[in-house]
Amino acid sequence: MKTLLAIVISIAAFSCTSTKSEPMCKHNTPGAIMILPSDTVEGRPTYNIIFEDEKGLEHMYGEEIGKSLATGKWDYDEDLVITTEK
Repeated sequence: MKTLLAIVISIAAFSCTSTKSEPMCKHNTPGAIMILPSDTVEGRPTYNIIFEDEKGLEHMYGEEIGKSLATGKWDYDEDLVITTEK
């Protein structure tokens, strides 16, 4: 499954950056990122992040993504768990 996802992303990245014809992909607006579901680890869903320059991060937890969006620093922290306890 991971191999298939990597192949699909590679094809999409190549298609979007190909200069042979007009690019097919118009989803990369300045500053945009794509968040794609990837897997689950011990019941926690993980996501792949693809930035506008086609670079990315793999298998990030939702909490890591939320923290990264809030701080602007894209780092892994697998122990980070955000709870809704009052």
